[in-house]
Amino acid sequence: LARLSARASTPDIADAAGVLLDALGEAERAGDEGGHASQLVSIPVGSTGSVVTIRLARARCHGGGEQPDWSMSSGREIWAGSRVLARLLLSGEVLVEGRRVLELGCGLGLVGLAAARAGAQRAVLTDRDAELLRAVEASAALTGVEVEVALLDWDRLEEGLAALPGGGVEASTPEGRPVFDTLLGADIVYEEAHATALLEAMKHLLRRGFAAEAVLVTGSPASRDGVAALCRLLGVSEERFAECGHDAGTLSVPSGSGADSEGDGGRGPPGLSWSVASVPGVQHGKPCRLYRFAVAIPAG
Repeated sequence: LARLSARASTPDIADAAGVLLDALGEAERAGDEGGHASQLVSIPVGSTGSVVTIRLARARCHGGGEQPDWSMSSGREIWAGSRVLARLLLSGEVLVEGRRVLELGCGLGLVGLAAARAGAQRAVLTDRDAELLRAVEASAALTGVEVEVALLDWDRLEEGLAALPGGGVEASTPEGRPVFDTLLGADIVYEEAHATALLEAMKHLLRRGFAAEAVLVTGSPASRDGVAALCRLLGVSEERFAECGHDAGTLSVPSGSGADSEGDGGRGPPGLSWSVASVPGVQHGKPCRLYRFAVAIPAG
């Protein structure tokens, strides 16, 4: 299977082989020091025969047990978007080597751990669920990488940012660079409310200079209400996307929107530039969407 995933002519076949490798890895479940069961996740990388493995500890659900989360609301399943973004990071298609990354809604932490394996200078994984973060710490030890974890609720963004390791809302490096180069997120938009909350969080983080860019992977808007809402809020042209597999634009920000409008010199706050492109998913015929966000540079 490893050879099949490495030599496959398309990412669809490679990822399918990776899923089969994961199924075999399930048979190798083991307990960590905290009593968590673990799962071996295999990510095929490129066409060189390389397969990167990451061992994830299972997080306990509130009230005990390790029940599957089909609603995607508690982050206890490994969804397609996480596998796809992990592949993009490990293959270098989304560059994080030598960079500082912050993952939003990390769940079991596959994306952030992959970023660490890909050579990120610093990887901070955040979620609103402390039990998930304990599992991520166990996973980092099992995988042999160093990451930081922090509680971060998008509805209490200022409070969570102030408590980040070595950070704060206005923090920057001695050279005046953002604290983080890249924000990462995968399959964190499921319900309509998630789309609004995520965009507000990203606007705040990017426009305040806390991060330079954001990279997000989602499934299809046809199957997820939250993704459909996100595309509507951005103004994605589904007709153009269907025709050429990508779209781009700028999300304007209303002038006078609270603290973010301070110091705009009457020009109005800068918007967010965005792009979205189709990328191969885990299953054949089910591509994912790769979004990139950055502060829009004013014309003139």
